Amino acid sequence: MTLRLPSGSAVDLSFVQLIEAARVYAVRAGIRLSLANPAEEELVHLLQSAGLPPAAQTFWSSAEQTR
Repeated sequence: MTLRLPSGSAVDLSFVQLIEAARVYAVRAGIRLSLANPAEEELVHLLQSAGLPPAAQTFWSSAEQTR
């Protein structure tokens, strides 16, 4: 499954938590989940502030995530 994040969208930490929950579920279920494009700069700053683990940061900064 590929998620397409609209360019210039305003997001907050609840959005990040929702996508992170989906990412963790996908990993556990053996489902491929990826982003169509890497996160934009504003979202990257939010992710860094949230203190996400390295696996999560890799997911958000990459346009492809493997199972």
